[in-house]
Amino acid sequence: MKREIAELLNDVSDGKGQLYEGYSGRGMFGNETWAVTFDSTEDYTSSLIDAAYQVGVDCGETMGRVNGEFELDDLKNMRTDSMGFGIVVY
Repeated sequence: MKREIAELLNDVSDGKGQLYEGYSGRGMFGNETWAVTFDSTEDYTSSLIDAAYQVGVDCGETMGRVNGEFELDDLKNMRTDSMGFGIVVY
């Protein structure tokens, strides 16, 4: 996940997310990326909805980009892993 998206998802989580730099998920073969961890799927879903709303508000007429940094489609391309007690989004 791009850094800007991870930061947005973390920012809108109301303290329910934890930003994680250098995550290497399943099938990444040691490559690292940004991620956000959550205690529950509900916390993640709520934050994803808030992030999508914020992207729409910030984009205005240029729907799909926030400050030219990423496309709205990037929110759809995130992957998740279960961590036993929580979830990591990357």
